[in-house]
Amino acid sequence: MVLNEAAVAGGQDNEVLLLIFAWCARCGRQERVLTVRQAAALCAVSPRTIHRWAADGKIHAVRMSEGALLVCYRSLIC
Repeated sequence: MVLNEAAVAGGQDNEVLLLIFAWCARCGRQERVLTVRQAAALCAVSPRTIHRWAADGKIHAVRMSEGALLVCYRSLIC
């Protein structure tokens, strides 16, 4: 998986938000991906729920070689 990153300035304190894009095989195109924590916050659920949804195939996710799970933003229906 090839990751593409884009830094976006914004927010109240002019903080930098790092957007990560990766190929989602299930969507068949490059999509924004989120960490488990980001996905959990977006959906107002626990990180464990995100892991469970990924294991059940309810959302698109890929495990990176370092062990991190990245979630396809498009697959999240909150």
